[in-house]
Amino acid sequence: MADAVQRRGRHGVRPRLPRPPDGENPSRRRSVEVEGHRVLLRSSSWIETLANSALSTHPRSHFRAGLIAARSAPGLRCTLRNRQFAVHHRGGPTERRVLTSSQELRQTLERDFLLAVPDAPELDAAFDRLT
Repeated sequence: MADAVQRRGRHGVRPRLPRPPDGENPSRRRSVEVEGHRVLLRSSSWIETLANSALSTHPRSHFRAGLIAARSAPGLRCTLRNRQFAVHHRGGPTERRVLTSSQELRQTLERDFLLAVPDAPELDAAFDRLT
């Protein structure tokens, strides 16, 4: 990003994105199929790296402000966004429910996402703040 320059816009000074390196073709993709899902195989381009970094570190990013979890298993996919839990069955209905307590969040993370959730009061307090 040595050739990046700053520009002044109505939202203040922002960096101008540099041109991609010579020879980089962002549209070149290879993919494989894994358990019925198409997975792209490619390295991150410079713009993806920049966008991912901004999205994951911005103070108002939903990745920093809430709880997000996902896990695929044969025939289903479990997702969690704060207290909204869903189990998506391949070729079937989606089960949705709201987790109402910190204990229910903890049990769901351990049972459905196979995570070891530490028994810490500050974690329970963070769970209680989720909407």
